[in-house]
Amino acid sequence: MGVIAHWIDFVTLERQSCVLACNRFTGNHLYDRVAEMLYNILREFSTQCDQVVSTIIDNGSNFVKAFKEFGCDFLKENDTDNDDKY
Repeated sequence: MGVIAHWIDFVTLERQSCVLACNRFTGNHLYDRVAEMLYNILREFSTQCDQVVSTIIDNGSNFVKAFKEFGCDFLKENDTDNDDKY
């Protein structure tokens, strides 16, 4: 699973990026394992849910279900068409 963070530097106002993880995903790619791996990656970098503005995923049913079951509430609050956010 690859996770990349993007942000704006407060001082220079320049876009910044950093690869947080590129982890091998062995075994079944079930929704709960997807959610657990993403949670562990974000926790490793002390990232809180309110710091995540958006998430880009493929439309695989395991990712869709992971975000519906375990996703942050902001995904539902900031979007009128929820299916595109998941």
